[in-house]
Amino acid sequence: MNKIINFAYDDVLIYKGKTPAAFAPPFWGQLDPKYLCWPHSIYNKSKIEIEKEYNITFPLTIEEGDDTYNELYISLHDNIMNYPFCGYEFTYNSYKNFIDKNEKFVYAINVASGGFFECNYDEIQLDESLIKATREGQCGIVFFIAKEGHFKEPFQFKWLNDFCKKYGFNKDNVYLFSGNLLTKQEAVKYEISKKEKLLFSVVHDLYFEHIYWFVKPGTKFNFDERTKKYTQFNNELDYVRCNSKKYHFLCFNRRMDLHRLITYGQLNVNPKLIGKSIASLHNSHGTINEEIYRWIDGEISAFHPDREPRLKELKYGNQIANFLSQIDYSVPTIYDEDPVINLAGSLNIEAHRASFVNIITETLYYEKCVFISEKLFKPIHLCQPFIIVGNPYTLRELKKLGYKTFDKWWDESYDDEIDFMSRMAKLEEVYEHIASYSTEDLFAIQQEMEDVLINNFNVMMDLTRHRENTNILAKLSN
Repeated sequence: MNKIINFAYDDVLIYKGKTPAAFAPPFWGQLDPKYLCWPHSIYNKSKIEIEKEYNITFPLTIEEGDDTYNELYISLHDNIMNYPFCGYEFTYNSYKNFIDKNEKFVYAINVASGGFFECNYDEIQLDESLIKATREGQCGIVFFIAKEGHFKEPFQFKWLNDFCKKYGFNKDNVYLFSGNLLTKQEAVKYEISKKEKLLFSVVHDLYFEHIYWFVKPGTKFNFDERTKKYTQFNNELDYVRCNSKKYHFLCFNRRMDLHRLITYGQLNVNPKLIGKSIASLHNSHGTINEEIYRWIDGEISAFHPDREPRLKELKYGNQIANFLSQIDYSVPTIYDEDPVINLAGSLNIEAHRASFVNIITETLYYEKCVFISEKLFKPIHLCQPFIIVGNPYTLRELKKLGYKTFDKWWDESYDDEIDFMSRMAKLEEVYEHIASYSTEDLFAIQQEMEDVLINNFNVMMDLTRHRENTNILAKLSN
């Protein structure tokens, strides 16, 4: 098989010398930008607006060594999917270029969030040449939503199925690469409930298992990269073998969310947990205090008039609500770095070394989804056990992938609890159990866990899953 994968987008926006280097993403100019990208993205502007702002005309040619338009060049990559390298060379061009050269290609649609599927697909008009190339097998259309776990609702399955019906596409030429590890399960449910077969193929893709934003090198595919990562891991393993922990828990929280508020409150209010953690709570979106206080009152406080009291399932619930209502959220609790930036690319080795277990408050925590972000792979990289405050069944799905968890040392039944507040209550019981251990107990448990920690690192470093997914792209392109 040819070791080249062709990724196609719309028109070329920037050439570096003679090489196409930046492209218009699919549907730009057809759909409202809110469906295509995040609010900070340059693609909220039209092509004409960008040309006026930078006093240029697309396509723009930049000579080698000219950094005049570096900011623009970087911004234009915001909505372009660069798939992690795994033994293949990726080439990028417009789909028209590949069609003219009669080369097979992947038409890559990077979906920023699940809200994309709320748009009217009739507003999308694919070029006739692209439709023909797809039907005839020259093009494979791939929707990438691997960096988020939002594809889970029936209306999203319906949108994508109707899209395929509209153009006469099928499972051989339309793929969904989803970061939600329950997408295939939900697909079966959809087919049964709607009594119709899906016309696209689903691939589970753990983007953050392949790309490590928090350590250099950020990939694991060649010999040098792998050698450096194993060296780093073995250094941490030696540290764990020889050193005790100062704190029981580590819990970093940058972006405000309900499960993070509650966890931060539990660690700072429960008498059995106070003083036993390194914990931070940031308000990266700049939500005003009054809005957060109303949120706390509505979701956490036992006496909101419009909902049933839920704090009966949380210890110290009223105290947690009171504690959280006293915080000035315009002043974040910073442990080491400015929370304004995305700290997915940050790794505080000393904080991990000082703490026994990582309480991972994952990106998502609702049902019908299991999404794994970079937050899991930080403790795995640094020989640290973890507790996941996230979607139900996350641990179950990790075990299916070959990872081992820590049910030998504490109760992990919280993973099976669907009800959110009940799950938070079970998690607090786990925290109390671990907090009861002495420093000597924690050190002894660290040694008992060594085989599990090594296994998890080896599973993380294994290339099988990524090779399988990359081979799908290669098949579409060869």
